[in-house]
Amino acid sequence: MLSPMRCRRLTLAALALAVVAAACSDDADPETRSQPPGTFADDGPVQGAATAAGLGDPESDAAWPDGEVDTATGAVGFSRYVYAQLGDEVAPFLLEGPATNQSRCQEVELPCSYLDLKELHESGDAIPPEVDMTAAELGELVAQLDELSAVLTSLETIDDACAAGYAPYTTQWPNMGVHLRHPEHATDGVLDPARPDVVMFARPGGESTPLDELGTCDEGSWTGDSAGYEVVGSAFYLPLDADHPDGFAGPIDNWHIHFNSCGGSESSGAAPVTEEECRADGGTFFTIDPQWMIHAYAVPTHDNQSGVFSMWNPSVSPVSDPVDVETARTQLDVDGAVVWSINDFALGDLNAEVGQPIVFGNSDAAPHTITSRDGLFDSGLFGSGGSYEISFDEPGSYQFFCTLHPSMTGSVTVG
Repeated sequence: MLSPMRCRRLTLAALALAVVAAACSDDADPETRSQPPGTFADDGPVQGAATAAGLGDPESDAAWPDGEVDTATGAVGFSRYVYAQLGDEVAPFLLEGPATNQSRCQEVELPCSYLDLKELHESGDAIPPEVDMTAAELGELVAQLDELSAVLTSLETIDDACAAGYAPYTTQWPNMGVHLRHPEHATDGVLDPARPDVVMFARPGGESTPLDELGTCDEGSWTGDSAGYEVVGSAFYLPLDADHPDGFAGPIDNWHIHFNSCGGSESSGAAPVTEEECRADGGTFFTIDPQWMIHAYAVPTHDNQSGVFSMWNPSVSPVSDPVDVETARTQLDVDGAVVWSINDFALGDLNAEVGQPIVFGNSDAAPHTITSRDGLFDSGLFGSGGSYEISFDEPGSYQFFCTLHPSMTGSVTVG
């Protein structure tokens, strides 16, 4: 007999194929693409391969590879495929980018932010091969981002966003912001930089504000505390189709699809949760969200050095060094310590000796906490590249979780 999650996978696959029945095509010009067809981005997270190595090729850009995955793997914002631990099962969580010819312009040293791309275009300098686009594509992309930037920077306050017809549907997600969606723009099925489907606002420390205390848009005004909010970015939707969207100019816009996600709750989309956890939190569970989505950070004051289309923006609260977002994705090396690299929103069940150091390193592009269930210890927020060290003087079992992402739980058994 199939397990409930296995049945869900089969249902999900059938639904995806029904929605995206068109065949996948690859019309990339090999002379302008640095990555050959049939390859995947190699991001190499510590606890899993993004390419889902050993699985069969997907049937389309919107499909998952054939085969079973029995451990959480991939990293949100860095991987083509992300499988998450949902309760006792592993299930698809997020799919990002085309199946082939994927170009990720997310390395800090490359001109991948809005302002860096704009400067590169205006300079006329040679385009680095890693940026993977022609001069004509770069010019068109910069023009699109200029148009988007003008719209975003015109929204000086969150009240301006309300007056423009937007309304929030998330709390302030770390390194992203509050997502405010426009009901008409989000459903017109077209990409128009002058009409962003979603605008994102954030303020320092706002990621700690519960959803029920956030506020909303009512008759064109913000009902909550609006002090400190700044526009930080945007997002766009396109209808789900088998082929990866031909969205912004050039190949660096990796659109994504959410699977097994939760909407309208405190944890909406921010971390993997089961259907039961989603409903208990007042949310709506989606086996598949039938649309492609992308973030676009085109606000000069929050220029995203991790890439204009990156999932995360280290310049948005809680602010971190974008270099750390990359370097933290390697295993920590601490002599004599038990080391756990937090990756893919996963905490583990660890074993340690009395007095032995335990080091948690954050390899995610979002902040976390290591917080005791009984109040004995609390790391506070530590972002990408940060770490937290603790040791125990008494044997026993110590339970902990992340206060930002309560579904992240773990334990330390000290003997």
